Amino acid sequence: MDDAEQAFQQAAISGPPPLGPGADPEQRLIAYGRDRIVFLLDHFAIARASLGRNQPVLAQNARRPCQQGSGAS
Repeated sequence: MDDAEQAFQQAAISGPPPLGPGADPEQRLIAYGRDRIVFLLDHFAIARASLGRNQPVLAQNARRPCQQGSGAS
């Protein structure tokens, strides 16, 4: 994963737009977020395995299922 992380950082530092320099700042930020999410999803198993067994995965807090039938209209 270290090689992949270094490649991702290199693309952000000196790669072509929209992720690298020279792009509109807003487009660059969007590209960074999109590419970072893809990177983390591609490496999820490795990243999760690096955590201790009893260590929480903070991202799970954002994945709460919809509460259907809660009476809210």
